[in-house]
Amino acid sequence: MNIHSIRTKSSLPVMVMGLTIIIVISMFWWMMSLQDRLIEIQARSFMPASEVILNADRDLYQAKLAQLNILSGGSDSTQQETDRQENIQQVSARYADYREYLQDFPEVAGDPTIFDQAYRNWVASSDALIEGFNNRQSLNALEETEEQRFAELRDILDKSGEAVISGFEAIEQKLEADIKTKMTITFIAVAIVLLIALTFSYLIPKKLTNDINYLVKRINEIASGDGDLTARIDVSSKDEFGNLAQAFNVFVSNLQDLIKNILSQVANLGNLTASLSDASVHTKEINDKLNLSTESIVSAVHEMTLANKEMAQVATNSASEADQTAGLADRGMAVVRTSNEKIAALIRNMDLVLNSSQELETNSNNIVTVLEVIRGVAEQTNLLALNAAIEAARAGEHGRGFAVVADEVRTLATRTQQSTNDIDEIIQKLQLSVSASAKAISEGKVNADETANTFVEADTVFHEIQQSSNRVNDMATQTAQATEEQTCVAEEISKNLHGLNQQTESASEVAETGEELAQEIRRFSENMKQMMSRFKV
Repeated sequence: MNIHSIRTKSSLPVMVMGLTIIIVISMFWWMMSLQDRLIEIQARSFMPASEVILNADRDLYQAKLAQLNILSGGSDSTQQETDRQENIQQVSARYADYREYLQDFPEVAGDPTIFDQAYRNWVASSDALIEGFNNRQSLNALEETEEQRFAELRDILDKSGEAVISGFEAIEQKLEADIKTKMTITFIAVAIVLLIALTFSYLIPKKLTNDINYLVKRINEIASGDGDLTARIDVSSKDEFGNLAQAFNVFVSNLQDLIKNILSQVANLGNLTASLSDASVHTKEINDKLNLSTESIVSAVHEMTLANKEMAQVATNSASEADQTAGLADRGMAVVRTSNEKIAALIRNMDLVLNSSQELETNSNNIVTVLEVIRGVAEQTNLLALNAAIEAARAGEHGRGFAVVADEVRTLATRTQQSTNDIDEIIQKLQLSVSASAKAISEGKVNADETANTFVEADTVFHEIQQSSNRVNDMATQTAQATEEQTCVAEEISKNLHGLNQQTESASEVAETGEELAQEIRRFSENMKQMMSRFKV
């Protein structure tokens, strides 16, 4: 919030008046609260205290009356004694209530020990008087003591009642004095505030009017000063008029800079018009030379067009040759794929043969094992036949037939053993042959794998040749298209050059017109310079 703004200044009187109303309302509310406080104190403390102290005095008299009835020998002394004791207790209880009501005002309630001592003294005297009723000699002395102490106690109760009334009156007077003081202060404050409000109401509009008149005066001085843009408005206030003056000064400063720039540009414009006149003359000379150069370019463009047509034909032939090369590459790739498939089939067959030879080698090993078993059996049989022959010889004639059989068995065992040895030699030769065959098959498989890899590489080479042929075909096609486009462009250039020749002739005419316009602009800049010179910058 800007405290110097017109809105703030014009709002000050209203704000001051509002503050005055708030102060008055606050003071009246405070005084009303004091009145309420006084009424509350009277109702809550002093009136009940006054009432109970009066009741205590009444009870004291009733106790005194019951005592007198007992001493006079009236009827029903027992009931009179009961009433006396009750009234005595009520006096003490009511004084305690009196103290409780005035607990917030101890200066009014007084010292409770004085009442307590007087109360005990009177109760003791009254009891002693009742007990000494039959002793006539001491009765007078007891009556005097009791009367004296009764008077002291009653005086205390009377003073307590008076203290209640005087205490309330003192508080009331104090509150009334406070109210009068605050009212006086309020009236004085309201008067001061109203005086301030009236002062602001007069001074603020006067200050605003002076600022407006000063601003109008300075603007008129600048406006009637024959274009003096160096004059400025003095800015002294910080409100909206000050902002307006600053804005006007900024506007005049910008206008001053603008006029300076215009004068500078007018001077430059004069120089540019002279240069434009010279340029028009030079342009006419260049156009004459350009006509001659254009005719030479047209001839050269025609020859370039013929060369481009021949280049397009060559590019077309190159694309055709590239297509044939791509076809041959396709055929080579097909042959390589077929050979690769055959080699793959051969490799699969060699794998089968290699597996079969390995199985044959395994079976031959198994046969050798079986032959070893047979050879062992034949040797055992030979030994058994020999033992049988020996036993037959021992048996003599009885064992001759058995000896013949044993000899035949041994002969068969020997022949079996010999056959087993022959089969073993054949199996060993077979194993050697199978090993050599497996080795040869493995080497053939390795060679077939290498051949298959070679065919894969060949297929890759043919594929790259095909791609290269396709690229050559694309480039040849693009070359042919570019050459055709270049031919079209060259023909278009030729047409444009003819048009350029015509435009050059027109440009010569425009150059002459430009020289005339340069003269007109020069005269215009001189006039503008004279008009701007009236401003002081």
